[in-house]
Amino acid sequence: MAAATPGSPLALFTWSWIFALASGDLIEITSKSGVIVTLPCQASNSTTITAVEWIRPDLEPEYVLKYQDGQLDLNNQHLSFKDRVELEDSEMKDGDVSLVLRDVTTDDRGTYECHITLRRTNDTVKETVETETFTIKLYVLPLPEFIRAEPGDNVTLACRAPSYTDIRAVVWSRPDLEPRVILYQKRMSDPEHQHLSFQDRVELEDNEMKDGDVSLVLRNVTTGDSGTYECRVIPDTIFYIIADHEPFCIVHLNSNPEPKLPVLRPIVSVVVWTPYFISTLLMVSLYRERLTGRKAAVTMTMPPPSEEGLDGQHDDVYDNVTTEHQF
Repeated sequence: MAAATPGSPLALFTWSWIFALASGDLIEITSKSGVIVTLPCQASNSTTITAVEWIRPDLEPEYVLKYQDGQLDLNNQHLSFKDRVELEDSEMKDGDVSLVLRDVTTDDRGTYECHITLRRTNDTVKETVETETFTIKLYVLPLPEFIRAEPGDNVTLACRAPSYTDIRAVVWSRPDLEPRVILYQKRMSDPEHQHLSFQDRVELEDNEMKDGDVSLVLRNVTTGDSGTYECRVIPDTIFYIIADHEPFCIVHLNSNPEPKLPVLRPIVSVVVWTPYFISTLLMVSLYRERLTGRKAAVTMTMPPPSEEGLDGQHDDVYDNVTTEHQF
């Protein structure tokens, strides 16, 4: 079995978003969610590869990708990897059978095994068939969720494990608190290790954890509940120490009351409503001007001067004046 040392071809190149640690025959990779990650696997030189199997032993079926007889065999592939995996080099030049996994999610976390079947030939032995196996442990950082709650509210911190996972224990915790927030083991709570401030206020949304639902319900929220909550899901197939197990979900809760600004509120109201008030006055003024803006027209009719002289005209001037008003 080849050793995956930092100087060997099995050592993973490092990206800004991936950290790889090679130790013995185990390669550990940490990746962000939503990116493309490459799980490295390199066969020995001067060999002919007849089959490649990428598997995850905790899945059923366990096949992530299978190559045999010169082509990919997708019949037994686990559905969660459909259209998301491929060999980095389809021609497997220089023995490179690394696996490319796209759109990584927290469901992809686990231990992957790369099995390579080789056919060797040399001068002394006609032909030998050997198998090389490499193990890669992939951890995917969860995308943190940010939620807000007012004091006195009930809030749900959402978290869901893969539905195919048999859950042995669930731990919700806050890194700034000791002991833990809540511990569920074998579908029973363990109040003995629970932080006092959460007693009688927390429970799993579904005690049976159907479909991997391990969401936490927090009742009667207080300002002291603000903080970062981490959910660790321990499958039945793994016997890690709970404290060392990586979080499956991360939720940031802000329960601090929103600042109230009573002095500024009237000012804000005036600033908001003043333009509407001014525009209304202008519209009313323009409308009234349209109704009353026509000037009065005056028509005066006077008789032609007569031979009787000015005195006779003065007597009849008021009788012959006609005024017309147009509005």
